[in-house]
Amino acid sequence: MKRLLIVAFALLGVTSAGFAGDVDFDKAVSGYIQAIQSDNSGLRYSAIYQVAQLKNAFPNEDFSRVERVLERVSKRDNQAVIRFHAGLVADYLKNGNTNGVRVKSDDDPMIFFNALHQEYNAKFLENARNNARS
Repeated sequence: MKRLLIVAFALLGVTSAGFAGDVDFDKAVSGYIQAIQSDNSGLRYSAIYQVAQLKNAFPNEDFSRVERVLERVSKRDNQAVIRFHAGLVADYLKNGNTNGVRVKSDDDPMIFFNALHQEYNAKFLENARNNARS
């Protein structure tokens, strides 16, 4: 429980500082990785969302460490919504910008994840139509 509180306060410090200010990117990623691996599902869900927001703020940074963690969570987490969002964000970190998927930051995680899912669906349908014409 003590470890969970420490991680939660660390995340609060990183997120409340805002991503536009002086953020130690490596520390933020390490904190989010620790939170994603937590036993607390709410903390895992929040950290997955915050990682996506970090990608929006720092699109050119290397997210490979957290990508691997998210891919593992997307296959093994006991909650379907966390598995789904972990996989979605892992792909967004890896391919989002190259696939033309770009979702604006939003304060509400459900709105953000819904918009991200809709962007991926639109890209999928566009690719399917293009492949059908070929």
